[in-house]
Amino acid sequence: MKLHQALDKDKVLGIDHGVENWLTCLSNVGKSFIINGRHLKSVNQWYNKHTATIK
Repeated sequence: MKLHQALDKDKVLGIDHGVENWLTCLSNVGKSFIINGRHLKSVNQWYNKHTATIK
């Protein structure tokens, strides 16, 4: 089992935190992805509403 992996400083990942798009990630090796935050935002709003009703 390898406990430590060599760090390749030539590969970087930039992460932009937002609201509608929760995370927008871009790398310098040609891979990018967006994590949609709408579902997470909806769940959070439901939770806050449910908590307020209980209180």
